[in-house]
Amino acid sequence: MIALALLFMFIICLLWVIARLFQKYFDTYDCLYGNESNYYRESQKLYFQAEQKRASVEEINNEINALINERLIEVEQKFSALEYDNNLSAQNPEIVINTLKHVLISYLNLLKVGSHNHEH
Repeated sequence: MIALALLFMFIICLLWVIARLFQKYFDTYDCLYGNESNYYRESQKLYFQAEQKRASVEEINNEINALINERLIEVEQKFSALEYDNNLSAQNPEIVINTLKHVLISYLNLLKVGSHNHEH
């Protein structure tokens, strides 16, 4: 009878040891792969932040491109409004130089006005 009780106690101790070993195994497994999931979450978060920054930079670039296009359209309108003839420009370089000066000065004034509007 005592031998049977000792056998049951031995079996229970072995089961307890096996349960503890499984518990340690799963804790170690969770620790190893739990950190990878944290790493994955952090990398996802950094990726989404980078995407948001990229989107905001693209928006700013689009705004700048729109402003440049508007200014280029204004300059093209000024050039087309002048309607100079190629033969005339070949004959009178002073007229071309004065016209170019006038266009450049007005374009610089537009840039100054635009920069003052963005500061305020």
